[in-house]
Amino acid sequence: MKTIQTRSITIQNLCVPCFNRCRYCLLSWDGKAVGTEWERSIILAERFIKEIKEARPGVTVSFFYGYSMEHPNLITAIQTLRRLGSKKITLFIPHGEGRGKSLNSIRLQQQDLSVLSPDSLKLLNRDLYRTESEWLNAPEIKEAGRAIIISLRAENIENYENRDALSVVEEIEALEEEYYQAFPGFNELAREYGDRNGKSLYRFRDLYHHYRTLYASDHKLDIYDVTDERQSGSRRY
Repeated sequence: MKTIQTRSITIQNLCVPCFNRCRYCLLSWDGKAVGTEWERSIILAERFIKEIKEARPGVTVSFFYGYSMEHPNLITAIQTLRRLGSKKITLFIPHGEGRGKSLNSIRLQQQDLSVLSPDSLKLLNRDLYRTESEWLNAPEIKEAGRAIIISLRAENIENYENRDALSVVEEIEALEEEYYQAFPGFNELAREYGDRNGKSLYRFRDLYHHYRTLYASDHKLDIYDVTDERQSGSRRY
């Protein structure tokens, strides 16, 4: 199996409680912050960012904290962003990870696009979001790279503080490769679980995740889930 190249590394601290219970929140939010102390995380993040930039100069590295999402006046917000000169405004279709699993039954369908306004349709990248049928009948799709996520949590912060950044990154990369090696490739999963007439819209990685979820359930697979955004893991793109 060809090793996927790490393109970016994000250090995150999910230490900020969110007091909303947004219907369409995609995070595995259960009312409890899973991060660690803010000041402690900043000290570690600064060191890790410096070490990663020195060890892997071609990799993008950043820091993120959460939780928080949803705007009460979405259309007005989009109009304001345009007025202020924001150049990249897009529509996205929810993924099936975290609490997004609960949205699979109401996933956007191809026929639903007919009720969107012309302005809204312009914001939806149809090369990125395709129907299941379109993905299964497309030429072979190759994942370009992966994003590593270092999640700072109460149970790992001391361990990470006593290590260099590169050893942590390499540990997560090894877990990521072990995870994907536990599953058949996309084409094999598609033959077992795919619907060549499916009209639900997905990104490629979301459809691949959907098939892996079905496979893991059928085969009672017990493996560290690198796609759980609450813990250290990865995203493939």
